[in-house]
Amino acid sequence: MSRLVLTLAVENAAPGKAIGIKEAIAMDLEKYGDVKVLQVDVRDPEQMRMASDSDTGKG
Repeated sequence: MSRLVLTLAVENAAPGKAIGIKEAIAMDLEKYGDVKVLQVDVRDPEQMRMASDSDTGKG
């Protein structure tokens, strides 16, 4: 038995729609074989930050 593991990132997904998006993607992929969703992570947008001297080991 062979296995293909995919990692997907969906940008600008509607808030609160993770389960629906996961189901839609899984149903679309079923034409290629059995699909099992291993994990769903919802991440809030992060603000970029500048590295400080303590982060870089300087100073």
